[in-house]
Amino acid sequence: LTIDNSESVFTGSGDFVRANSNASNANCAFALSNETTLKWSMYNNASNNSWNLYDHAGSANAMTVTTGGSATFNGSIAVNKKCISAFCACS
Repeated sequence: LTIDNSESVFTGSGDFVRANSNASNANCAFALSNETTLKWSMYNNASNNSWNLYDHAGSANAMTVTTGGSATFNGSIAVNKKCISAFCACS
């Protein structure tokens, strides 16, 4: 499967799908929507090569992962209903 236009290319083989921006300095994103309302996007930020999960309802990145694997989360993190941050109030 290959879908190509002037801005991006989507290719697939087996269980792998690749989205590729044709511009060297452009972000590449995959967006999820409900009807016509954008909900979430996953994208590579071309300026710093970070991977981001963007919350359209909150107008902010929910998560950012930088080269090397460091992750930043916007909001509280709960694991098995226990807060793992001293700065959050998990329920």
